[in-house]
Amino acid sequence: MLGSDGNPVAGALVHSERCDGVTADDGRFVLPCAATSGDLAISQPGFLSATVRLGGDVVPDLVLQKIPVEAGVYALVDDRLTEVPRVTVSRRPGEGGGSAWCVDADAVGLKASAGPLRLLDNHDVDWRLFSVPADGCPYRVQPGDGAYWTSPTPGIAVARGSEVAPGRSWVDVTLQPGRYVLLDWYVGAPVPAADDAAADTWLGRLITVR
Repeated sequence: MLGSDGNPVAGALVHSERCDGVTADDGRFVLPCAATSGDLAISQPGFLSATVRLGGDVVPDLVLQKIPVEAGVYALVDDRLTEVPRVTVSRRPGEGGGSAWCVDADAVGLKASAGPLRLLDNHDVDWRLFSVPADGCPYRVQPGDGAYWTSPTPGIAVARGSEVAPGRSWVDVTLQPGRYVLLDWYVGAPVPAADDAAADTWLGRLITVR
């Protein structure tokens, strides 16, 4: 049993339908029963749980995905956790005295396939998910009545699931082909870049769906 960092995982619980085992310091394990069919469920704090289908006397090498400790948003793509990369979002003048938040056309995002996508939220602030239209500006505001501003841009609904570790939870979303940006969010508005608040740059993460 190896972790995604290539190191053996010691002390992981290996559960079959008939008996249980624990991995040794070198990541190997032996079950005290003849378990040659069915499923093995593997769990260890700090790693994502995994299930493998048995089909013989020898279990192939298994890799457990380590739960990231660094703050961020991670996507589960091809059974691996990959961080959704940061991109710069710029605020530009919009129509009618409003503003538009826009992503550069050449910005590189995480590549994912259309359909359900599972995200691991290990983020220190809230965020909202928006579809990036052809003009590259996923979020807009325009003057409303009195001192209030309104936004005609709806966010994309996400389903927040169970915690996999303290402060880290699954988020499930279904996406069609296109580009999507996660905007850091606080009290109903995007969060400016902390080190460049006067330059109208903002914090986002980009996903490109094929």
